[in-house]
Amino acid sequence: MNVLKKLELKIKSQRYKQCAHATRFIKSSYRKVNDAACLIRSCSIIEAQRKIKFCPTKAAAEVRKALQSAIANDQYLNGAEDIPFVIQAISERCKMLKRMRPASKGSAHPIIKHFARIKIILGRPI
Repeated sequence: MNVLKKLELKIKSQRYKQCAHATRFIKSSYRKVNDAACLIRSCSIIEAQRKIKFCPTKAAAEVRKALQSAIANDQYLNGAEDIPFVIQAISERCKMLKRMRPASKGSAHPIIKHFARIKIILGRPI
């Protein structure tokens, strides 16, 4: 069974007090953001911050910002009762910026600049 499916079954079987944050228009492809998001899935927030801090990619910096914002949202809504953990960290495609590059004989080659969005859900068992 796939690791993500096991995680989804675990999430569905328990109840959580949840808090989410979504960041859109990250200037990177969703695959690169997903590689950074895989590091923090199903970790406590302390462990997730430690893991993402030492990842050298640009996408990891964007995921770190989103994680810090999700932690701030959780502390504002639920208080600092206990340490939450990352239930889900999902990266998805966002819109593309399309440009054209001139080529020989009056033709043009497309340039497609990809954007991504990330959604981080934190939770505490009830």
